[in-house]
Amino acid sequence: MPVARKRSANLVGLAAAILVAAGWAMAVEPPAVPAPVAKLLEGQSLTEEERKDIRIRHGVWEYGDLDTPVRKAQAAVLVGRWDDPALADAGADVLDRVEGMINRGEIANALAATADIAAAKTPAPRAIRLRCQALLLAGKGAEAEALLRPLSERLAGEKLDSAEDLVEGVRCMMLRADLPASITGATAKASDYRAMLTMLARARTELDRLCWRAFAVEALLLVDKDNGEEGEKAAREAIELCPRSAEAKFALGSLAVDTFAFDEAEMLAGQITEDAPESPYAATLIARAKLRQSDSDGAALAIAPALAKFPSLPLLKAVEAATAAIAFDVPRTTALLKAFEESFPGSAAAEFEVGRMLSDARQYAEAAAHLTAAAKRAPGWARPLSELGLLEMQAGHDDASLKALEAAFDLDPFNVRADNTLRLVREMATYERVESEHFIVRFKPGVDGIVAREMLEPLEANHARVSGKADGGIDFAMNGKTMIELMPDHRWFAVRIAGMPRIHTIAAATGPVVAMEAPRSGPNHLVGPYDWVRVVRHEYTHTVTLARTKNRLPHWYTEAAAVNLEDAPRDYSACKLLRAAVENDALFDFDEINLAFVRPKKATDRGQAYAQGQWMYAYIIERWGSKATLDLLDKYGAGVKEPEAVKSVLGIDREQFLKDFKVWGKGELVKWGMGGPCVTPPLKEILRQENGDKAPGKITVQLADACLAKHPGHTDLLELAIAARLEASKQQPTQEMLPLLDRYAKARPVDPLPHKLLATWYLSGGGSSQPDALTLAAEHLEYLDAREQYTAAFAMELANRYGVAGDWDKAWAKAAEAGGALTMSK
Repeated sequence: MPVARKRSANLVGLAAAILVAAGWAMAVEPPAVPAPVAKLLEGQSLTEEERKDIRIRHGVWEYGDLDTPVRKAQAAVLVGRWDDPALADAGADVLDRVEGMINRGEIANALAATADIAAAKTPAPRAIRLRCQALLLAGKGAEAEALLRPLSERLAGEKLDSAEDLVEGVRCMMLRADLPASITGATAKASDYRAMLTMLARARTELDRLCWRAFAVEALLLVDKDNGEEGEKAAREAIELCPRSAEAKFALGSLAVDTFAFDEAEMLAGQITEDAPESPYAATLIARAKLRQSDSDGAALAIAPALAKFPSLPLLKAVEAATAAIAFDVPRTTALLKAFEESFPGSAAAEFEVGRMLSDARQYAEAAAHLTAAAKRAPGWARPLSELGLLEMQAGHDDASLKALEAAFDLDPFNVRADNTLRLVREMATYERVESEHFIVRFKPGVDGIVAREMLEPLEANHARVSGKADGGIDFAMNGKTMIELMPDHRWFAVRIAGMPRIHTIAAATGPVVAMEAPRSGPNHLVGPYDWVRVVRHEYTHTVTLARTKNRLPHWYTEAAAVNLEDAPRDYSACKLLRAAVENDALFDFDEINLAFVRPKKATDRGQAYAQGQWMYAYIIERWGSKATLDLLDKYGAGVKEPEAVKSVLGIDREQFLKDFKVWGKGELVKWGMGGPCVTPPLKEILRQENGDKAPGKITVQLADACLAKHPGHTDLLELAIAARLEASKQQPTQEMLPLLDRYAKARPVDPLPHKLLATWYLSGGGSSQPDALTLAAEHLEYLDAREQYTAAFAMELANRYGVAGDWDKAWAKAAEAGGALTMSK
């Protein structure tokens, strides 16, 4: 190493050692300097001191830049390192020190340090914001308003020339917007929201194009309005200009948690902790992600180190209360909420956190109580009311939902989900309904009324099957009627379920309500006609299992029970997913399978989760009996966590269950003709051997037959031989194929291909002239109809065939099955 480089490296190492000794655990290298910031730093007129300040402002400081208490404190605030000694240093900026006090929960100290702000003629916007934050946490809303009102009037009457001041002014407006009208005297909020967005745009476009804080605050504002798409964009812009901003990463991570992107949330939390060990921001992100996965133990572990370091921080205390709530520890939750109220009188933060997380866990009654309490504590804050309205909608309480959403809309007309749901509640107030013993079907007046009336009898049959004792039923007496909401199109269905006009499914249960998209063709329909009886039986199983467990069961388990009670043969695509998972050692564990439903990493993950969950459920029934599946439900309902529940009911832990399950699964693949000797050796190896140890190009009939002669029981080769013949016959079955098709159908009973080809042969091919063609075709049509969800074609054909054969009972049954789908497709 050249002497100059060696000396430089030694100096960097010495500087790093000094900073570590001073309390900074810094990354080995600072983050890359954003291109616009690098260009700014190239300015010839800048002094080295000015360059240091720029690097610190944008979170790209070098080791030698943190050379004064002021700069160290600025850096500590930026990365959220609230326990840094610089934030207690008298040489640091007083507002940085106050920011540290507030974020350590030292509210009395923060109020004392800002006592002179109220007397100042024109206090800085940041000073006003910090003092008002402290006042609000101390339950002094009127004093906060006395400071905020003059600034709001000033912002309305003049244009500030500092981007930083303008951004702080917007943050003050955000604080004031959440104060009740009884304090502010304000009634209209729409103009305030537009004004805030306009000011932030001016800060970053006119005053300072590198003002990353304008993007960060815009992200916070948009997230509060449930505008995740725009909020994410703003947060990423902030991080692009300031790679170390803990606040921007926290905003982005919060969005990731809300959309089940837990890996991204964890990554962002890790980045935050590089500069701030035991960061409250990072701990909160991980804890909320765990809570959304019903892992209260994991959430408690995540916040424990941060709580030990910052025992009085409101954010952490609120999450701690939510953690106790998701553990269903009511006494501890009550105690923590009481302690929070004593420390931060009037603050709604803890009640809101608890209510939101309980709502996510479908503990609707408990969640409603906490969100109502939050709304009373903060009557000017719209989010508790909007969350309450969304919750009541999911619980099927339309009147309560309408009341809460209208109140939220009056306070904040810009919350996207609340606005969408309010429109839907008002729309559904015009719907009609029909009832049976166990169901209410609600529908838009018009053509859907015919369908709704025809649904009642099949729905009652579903009830008898699902809630009964026979053949794996849930054996539970439902209390009250289940609401079936027949939504006229996909957009309204998606708003009904998620509050947003896009969702990946066609039916969903929220507990006491099952919403479904009308299964017909046309604009704004996701899939067109579908087997609604089977789909609703799946969703109603969710309703019954949730009722039996008080909504306390793992996601995979309720889906497994629901798929099992569809009473349909396993789809071939599911069989192929399971085969691939076994062969590649890619079966999900108990944690991965839950996440795969809500945040799949690969396109096949959600499909595998459904298939594997039902496979695991079938394994439990085969090995331990149907009673074990019900015993597990009762353990979950009693609040027992899955590891303990599995061990208690099945007598083995989850790890042993998965080991045994994999062995059993390999045996199932053999039965399906998809594993073991029937696919050994691998197809590629056989083809290479037959082709002179070279990968073949086009697979000919001759090549396939030569391989099959040597491996007559190989099901992949049987499939290949059929494919080669279909290519030669332009995809039409021929007389010569029939023995091969029969052979393949028996060897791989889960593949519908031979049945489709044989049905075609006997209906419209060369076999249609045979005397028994109708009987032979019906066998294969029944196979196909049992597996079909999205067309009535097979049922219609069977009705015709049975009618021609004079079997009127079968003909009528198939006609009725087809008729339901046809009625809904008009």
